[in-house]
Amino acid sequence: MKSLFIVALLACGVCNAAQPVTVTTNAADVAGCTPLGLVHSGGLNFGFLSGDASLKKHAVELGGDTVLRTSSKATDWQASGVAYRCGK
Repeated sequence: MKSLFIVALLACGVCNAAQPVTVTTNAADVAGCTPLGLVHSGGLNFGFLSGDASLKKHAVELGGDTVLRTSSKATDWQASGVAYRCGK
């Protein structure tokens, strides 16, 4: 039973990674979109994901398809932004 649970978790992560997420720094790009919540990189990612890749992963977990990045660098290990659902 444990191995089935682990396989389900891994499969879910793979499905989430396949969903396209756009990262933007232009607030006009998310006008009319639904805000879903704050997203941050860093933490337990141990540098395996760039700032934007981590933001995208967290946006998908919230059901988003766009991130408005509020930090200055895409490679910043402490990147932050707001996840949105724009219905692309």
